[in-house]
Amino acid sequence: MNSKVGKLLVVESDDSLRDNIVTVLSAAGFEVSTDYGDGIKTVLAFDPDVVVLGADPPQLDCCDLLSEIKGSKQTHDIRVVMLSPRGSAERTRGLDLGADDVLSLPFDSHELLARVRSQLQNKYIADEFRERLRLAEENRNATQQVVTAVNEERRTLRFGGLATVAVLIVAGLVSFFFYRRTQEQNTRVYAAITRLQNGMLTQQQLMERSRRALEDGERGPSLASDSQKLQLRRRAKP
Repeated sequence: MNSKVGKLLVVESDDSLRDNIVTVLSAAGFEVSTDYGDGIKTVLAFDPDVVVLGADPPQLDCCDLLSEIKGSKQTHDIRVVMLSPRGSAERTRGLDLGADDVLSLPFDSHELLARVRSQLQNKYIADEFRERLRLAEENRNATQQVVTAVNEERRTLRFGGLATVAVLIVAGLVSFFFYRRTQEQNTRVYAAITRLQNGMLTQQQLMERSRRALEDGERGPSLASDSQKLQLRRRAKP
């Protein structure tokens, strides 16, 4: 059995019967309350595992309380053990109304404890099963979130890869364009330098020709003058 101490709420209008029930349950180590002043609000506040409900209290419609407990999402997991002073027909009616167990009055203390422990065990098993379902659902949601995140990351990486390839292609085209443009500019510069060098050679050649022409001009008159002097000398001889 689960080591948790069960919380029991006893709803019974007969003081003697209620005290007897509380004595038996408290002696068995259960946490027992008899406070039912605010009706279903008390049930919600105390949050019992089992409600021991008198089937025929004069100031309480037990069927309405049973319907409230079993009809509310907040309390429908609480186990209800009904105490019936009547026969099998009343016990069957209690089960039909939603009671988890019905015990005839007068009750045997050992039977009451056995019925309560059985309902507690069933509740603990059901609570554990619901907790496992909740954890499984949380894990499933967490797994789904991880899968979604991974898929999103893959899409992001795929898009990023395509974007990177596109950037590289554009960068390559731009680099090729500037390379061609640079080559064309270099070709034009080399051609201009070549023309400039050719022009400089032509100027040098012209200057060289002019210098030679001047030298020839200077030598020309001297040679003519020497020839004339020689002819005059020849004529002067007898």
